[in-house]
Parts: sequence; C-alpha cells; structure tokens
Amino acid sequence: MREFEQDSPYQSEELLLAPPDGRSFFARCPNAQLGAPGEGCLSMFRAGTIDVELRYPPSLLGHWETLYEGARGVLGRMQPQPVRKLR
Repeated sequence: MREFEQDSPYQSEELLLAPPDGRSFFARCPNAQLGAPGEGCLSMFRAGTIDVELRYPPSLLGHWETLYEGARGVLGRMQPQPVRKLR
C-alpha cells in the first residue's frame, strides 16, 4: 500500500499494488483512516484492445483475482462469434 502525496487530486486515496510491481493488479481505494468518502475501489486492466475499469467495495480487495476472472469471462461472451458459411 502506498499513499498519494498531499495536495494531489488523489490525496484521500490509497494505492494498493500486487507484488512485485503492480503489473498484475493495482487499485485506488478511499483512505479509510482519513474517513475519505468514495464509491469504493477502482481497478483497471487491459484485455486485448479493451480497457476495463472495475469499481467495487474495499471488502472485495482480497478477491481481486476472482473479480478479474469474472470480468474477462464477461468480455469473452461479448466477443463476436465467427460466422459459419452455409454450403
């Protein structure tokens, strides 16, 4: 977990990163110690050419892998299916 600098637009949020460098997961969440208001946590990832943004309550942080898998599953069902030619 890292805190943003004072006077930044994100000063009331925390940045959470998966080791070692946050490439597999990162989230911005309201800083509960500051009593920061907010919609919850925000994570983003790219699936092919699609940028995905997830918003969820901090209580689900421990389940980020399940959230990502679910989002990828939804994206997979949204992809157009190949058209079969009739003979």
